[in-house]
Amino acid sequence: MNTGRDLPRDDSAQALADEQSEEARRYVEGELPKLERRFAAGEKEVVLRGVALCMLVRIIPPEWLRREFVNVYFDVAYHAKFKSWDDVFGEPWKGRHLNSVQKETAKRPYIWHRVRQLHDQEGRAIDDGLFDQVGKEFSCGTRQAKEAYKDLERKLPAEMKLVRRRKMARKR
Repeated sequence: MNTGRDLPRDDSAQALADEQSEEARRYVEGELPKLERRFAAGEKEVVLRGVALCMLVRIIPPEWLRREFVNVYFDVAYHAKFKSWDDVFGEPWKGRHLNSVQKETAKRPYIWHRVRQLHDQEGRAIDDGLFDQVGKEFSCGTRQAKEAYKDLERKLPAEMKLVRRRKMARKR
């Protein structure tokens, strides 16, 4: 039974972006206008995601992102308008224990990979039955397996998913 404790830390985001640089760059360039709309709608936390994505693929941030990040930085660091970064961007894991969040996030890529493996190789439907099976394999519930899968499905660009699937299959 896989508890998640034996899973390695997943530091492959930059390596995947480098390997798939053109595809990753196109993904980020397509993602930035979406983030700008979300920011305009009041989601301040997208600023950090935008900066991280630009750094990941080594592109210059668009003007709105550069301006907002610099303004917030000076508001916190020099003008003391906020007590902490959490006051600006929100608490990343509000109401949750960090240890349990770390265990969950360590399992996510493996849960995603297993769901894709069962779907692609065995033709299984991606449904609650599949999430129940995968949840049992990774010592988590159906809901947690489903959320882990959907979270990565939303966050990973298609090209990076393909590379990750190949790399993880080689590790087994």
